Amino acid sequence: MQAVNAMQRALEALPAILKEVLILRDVEGVEAQEVCEMLKITETNLYVRLHRARERVRAAVEIYLENRKLPL
Repeated sequence: MQAVNAMQRALEALPAILKEVLILRDVEGVEAQEVCEMLKITETNLYVRLHRARERVRAAVEIYLENRKLPL
């Protein structure tokens, strides 16, 4: 459950331009072309933003998991 909270905090901390593409593609499952049309961005830009958003979330969750391994 704490890992889920860490992921939620990481999502909330994302800048809006990264958060919107991540939520539309990975959470809501909207097709890439449709996201591009909705946001008026190129497909290349979509994938750059997705990569950046996923990397930030992954890094935040990794930090959380590493900190969990530390003895209390």
